[in-house]
Amino acid sequence: MKEFKKILPDYPRTEHFPWKPNTSRDDLVASREEAAVVFISNDVEITEKVDGAQCAMALYEGHPVIRNSNHILAKGYVKDTPAKKQFASIFNWFYENKHKFEKLNELIDNVGVYGEWMVAQHGLEYDCLPDKFIAFDLYNYQTKEFVCSKIARQLMEESGFVTVPLLYYGRIYSYDQLEAWANESSPFTTRGKREGIYIKVNDKRWVKQRFKMVRQGFVQGSLWDHKKLKKNKFTSC
Repeated sequence: MKEFKKILPDYPRTEHFPWKPNTSRDDLVASREEAAVVFISNDVEITEKVDGAQCAMALYEGHPVIRNSNHILAKGYVKDTPAKKQFASIFNWFYENKHKFEKLNELIDNVGVYGEWMVAQHGLEYDCLPDKFIAFDLYNYQTKEFVCSKIARQLMEESGFVTVPLLYYGRIYSYDQLEAWANESSPFTTRGKREGIYIKVNDKRWVKQRFKMVRQGFVQGSLWDHKKLKKNKFTSC
C-alpha cells in the first residue's frame, strides 16, 4: 500500500480564492498576495468544480491502483456505509474502461488520473452525467508533479476519459470575471448552478498553483445522507 501511495498520493489541499470565499469548517483561504499569480500568468485554466467524491486511478504493471480521498482501495473493500458504498462499482468501472488507461500509458509514462467519482449526491443533484468518473488532473509519479492542465486534458481526452468542463484558458483580468463563471449553470444538471470553479496556474510543463472558488449559496454536503445512498443520474440532456 505504501508503494501505491507513491503512485497516487494525497491530492493537494486547495485553498479558496480570496474573493467572497464560501468556506466550510477547516477550509483554507489564500491571501491576496498568494492569489495575485492568477492575474499575471498567461496560462490559467478555469474549469467547473464538480461536486463528487475525489478519487484517483492508475494502471500500474498491468493492475489497477485505485484510491479515494483517504485510502488506497482494495477489491475486498468493506462497503457498509454510504461513504463506502458509493465506491462499490469502481473496480468494475476500471476494468470496463481499462482500454483508456492502456491508451494513456501509450501516450505518456508514469501517470495516474485524478477525478471525481459521481455515483452519490453530495451538495448537488446531477441528472445529466456522462460517466461515473470525471477526470481533472494527471499526476506524474516519477517527477512527483501534476502535468500542465492543457497537456493533461489533451492526453486524457485522447485516451477517452470524460473531463471536467473547460470554461477558459488564458489571462485573467478581474475577480468579477471569476465570480461570473462560478455562478453559471452546469451542463451536468437541469436543477441549477454549478458548485463553483477550479483555477490552475501552469507553466509549460506542470501545474504550479491551484485555487477554488465556491459560489455563494452552495452548501457542501447538503444532500448527503449518512444512512442511505442517494444516487445521481447518468444520461444525456
